[in-house]
Amino acid sequence: PPLCNGILAGLVAVCSGVAVSEPWACFVIGLIGGLFEFWFAIAIQKMKIDDPLDAAAVHFGGGFIGMLCGGLFGSRINTTAAYSEDQPCGAFFGCGGSQFAVNLLAAVMVMIWSMGMGTIVFGAMRLAGILRISPEEESMGLDVSHHGGAAYDDGKNHDSSGFEK
Repeated sequence: PPLCNGILAGLVAVCSGVAVSEPWACFVIGLIGGLFEFWFAIAIQKMKIDDPLDAAAVHFGGGFIGMLCGGLFGSRINTTAAYSEDQPCGAFFGCGGSQFAVNLLAAVMVMIWSMGMGTIVFGAMRLAGILRISPEEESMGLDVSHHGGAAYDDGKNHDSSGFEK
């Protein structure tokens, strides 16, 4: 899964700047996104945040770094074709850092919006008591407690009595 997550993070990272980046730059952005996801996933684990699929590392890590890379790798010809001659290109193509600064601001604003909305939604779920399952269901597994049978034959007798199907 770490390799798959790195590939997915690379694809996420390249999405924001693909219209203005050269093909070789898209490859580099994908590599940067994959590496960033790897280290971001380790940081999330060290902070003891429950993310078994590393979805935050893939989407937040890859997406954030990808938004920044659009302001670095945007070529003049592609930026003009996608937007206009008035739009600044990437910092690595001699257009200064103004597009990078705009992309950084955009990435920070998306982060603030996402965290704010997540806090509202998950906070409301927590207050309503529907954010977590019971310890018994967690121990048994949701396949058994909600679907009436185990997803994998692990040799154990799973009894789903007493739980909603």
